[in-house]
Amino acid sequence: MENETRSSKKPYAASVGFLLAGAIVGAALGVLFAPKAGVDTREDVGSWLKAKTQRRRIQLRAMKETLAARREALRARAKELIGA
Repeated sequence: MENETRSSKKPYAASVGFLLAGAIVGAALGVLFAPKAGVDTREDVGSWLKAKTQRRRIQLRAMKETLAARREALRARAKELIGA
């Protein structure tokens, strides 16, 4: 029984190994053939992340306001139903 468990894990381990090797090779090739200098790329990524973060904060604030309004509406409706 143990041999079956061990042998069934080997393909999984090999797959993970190939995945990691591919990621390392891909990262190395990406660095070698990058169209921009590292500083420019980091600035671009930083700007992109700031824009995404700001957009998500705005969306989160809107969602919080919507949920607060819905919560108040539900409370008011519950009071109506309990009082009735």
